[in-house]
Amino acid sequence: KIQEFKKYSPARLSAWILSKTKEMSISLSPQDLKILISEADSDPFAILNKLERMTIETARPSVIKDSKEPNYFNFADAVSGKRKNQALLLLRSYSKDGFGAEEAFWKFWWKVKTMRLVDSGKKTTGLHSFVEKKAREDIRNFSSDELRKISLNLLDLFSMTRRGEENFEEGLEKIITRF
Repeated sequence: KIQEFKKYSPARLSAWILSKTKEMSISLSPQDLKILISEADSDPFAILNKLERMTIETARPSVIKDSKEPNYFNFADAVSGKRKNQALLLLRSYSKDGFGAEEAFWKFWWKVKTMRLVDSGKKTTGLHSFVEKKAREDIRNFSSDELRKISLNLLDLFSMTRRGEENFEEGLEKIITRF
């Protein structure tokens, strides 16, 4: 399901946030509401992501039962197969389970870089045969121009994250939903 987020007036934005917090069973003080709006720069998409994180944080058990690191290649495979829902669920589960989205970002970056290398038409890529075969299967889902745009978006996300303007989870969600 794709949602479009409009810019709201301050009063309407506050009302929208309060309705979302009620749906999610979150209680916010007026001061918390102001902080949330200022941190998200009045962006409804960012606000909704922060609210979802708040529900995850409150639902998270105090002790993580299985601290085994997830297989981030499943995320990369879901993205390269254009299975948006699966990719977003995996991404959110990493945060829910206490793992960050940065490793998912790097696996996605590696996947796009590999697909672009195979798409370049070079006869010898220097890649392992399994990796090259997988990339050849995956590039069927993307045009060369799409791969170029995705790699530029990933590069922008990395730069914005390092400057503190974005975080990997929200940035990856935006990139994935734009396919």
